[in-house]
Amino acid sequence: MKKHTKKAFGLFGLSLVAATTTFAATLPMPEATAVSNVTDTIVVRVVSDTPHVEFTGSDNGKIFYTPNVSFPYIYDNSKTVTITIEYTNTAGETHEYTLETIDANYAIGSGTLNLDLSSPNYGYGDYVLKIKGDHENAFLDEDSFEFSYHFLTADAKEDEETGDADVTINYDENNTAIKKFKLRVLNKNGEVVTEIPTITVVPPEKNALIPFTSSGLPSDTYIIEITAYDNNNNTLYVVNTDYVYESILVPNTGSLFAGLNISQADYLITGLIIFFVIGLGGSVFILKGNKNSKKRH
Repeated sequence: MKKHTKKAFGLFGLSLVAATTTFAATLPMPEATAVSNVTDTIVVRVVSDTPHVEFTGSDNGKIFYTPNVSFPYIYDNSKTVTITIEYTNTAGETHEYTLETIDANYAIGSGTLNLDLSSPNYGYGDYVLKIKGDHENAFLDEDSFEFSYHFLTADAKEDEETGDADVTINYDENNTAIKKFKLRVLNKNGEVVTEIPTITVVPPEKNALIPFTSSGLPSDTYIIEITAYDNNNNTLYVVNTDYVYESILVPNTGSLFAGLNISQADYLITGLIIFFVIGLGGSVFILKGNKNSKKRH
């Protein structure tokens, strides 16, 4: 009886193992399950109990050279969202317009403000864009930033290698109406400096070196005038930028060096060469003296 019981239990155990193995074989592999799953990206946005409005992704103080611009914004917990713009033209006149009024009804929302700055209400100049969200409990939130729209601007700084004025012209490279730029140097009275010739820059080039160091001009503040021309040589736009030039010319102190126009850098280099030659000659003289002394001993 005991032998029959053991055999029965053994057969039952083998059958259970076989059934478990068969069931496990029908299950999907972990790799296949991982591949078939789709990963969801969840963005969590914290909503305040007071109004919140904001321009996102906008650089304060940015200068645009193309008229079509876009500004994204978000809002939440606001009854009404109002977007306005303040425009100051090149003549100094300021105008303000309401662009959008949104009945937000305290919902979470977002949008993008698209502007064409070449439209009749706008033009070249400076702008302040504002967004305001209000609440029935008199809560209020605002956000704003400034930007500018120009045909072209220019910056001038001293070139580290030459000491000349390195001018960078900023403009829309896709503006096919611009055929060339001409750069002239004026003094503080607006008179053309004849010591420096007019320089021409052809798009898409943006940089030019103005040879102040070889002009013999004294230290002073000068005006660099940049004029854009079309294909018919008509003036499209003119912009000026100030440049402070510090001359390194050493004033003439006598008839010996009069008219030589020798710079301070030339004096320093010459002095170093003379110092090196004298030092080398002195060293050779001392070494020869030491050899002669040894021979006498």
